[in-house]
Amino acid sequence: MCQRELKSGSRDKEGEAHKLLADVHAKNGNVQMAIHHLGELMNIAEAENKTQAQADAALKLGLLHYQEQLIQKSVSYF
Repeated sequence: MCQRELKSGSRDKEGEAHKLLADVHAKNGNVQMAIHHLGELMNIAEAENKTQAQADAALKLGLLHYQEQLIQKSVSYF
């Protein structure tokens, strides 16, 4: 395997970790930490050109911002 494939795989796992952490924080009511982790997931997904992960993060970010009554910010993800 080349170095680029190894790096990409590790970023995938890092993105998955941020997704799981965001879910846990959201379920525990810590919305700001959930937003932080979803933002990190979005950054990784954009860097790796992972459109499915970008869509998932955008949807969840939009819903969490809506929950926080940040309507303008929420709409920017849809």
